[in-house]
Amino acid sequence: MSVDSEESLSEMIANDVFRNNKRFILGGGSNILFSSDYHGLVISMDIQGIKIVDDSEDFVIVEANAGTSWHELLHIVLIIIIMVLRIWH
Repeated sequence: MSVDSEESLSEMIANDVFRNNKRFILGGGSNILFSSDYHGLVISMDIQGIKIVDDSEDFVIVEANAGTSWHELLHIVLIIIIMVLRIWH
């Protein structure tokens, strides 16, 4: 199963198949290798998105959805760091 929006997540959670089976949830940065068959639902979280939740002189809080790739998140955070360093100098 793949979840690409909050609406599809709500629909999936309300489904009896979801509630009555074991679940394994994969995020966007997951590198998983199964050594045997998994008897349950494998759910890929594909909800993308990064946003700045809060910021001040001392900190920046960044929120990333579970489907966001690690590479993309790191890229955005590095841009924020570079911008802050330029402001301080």
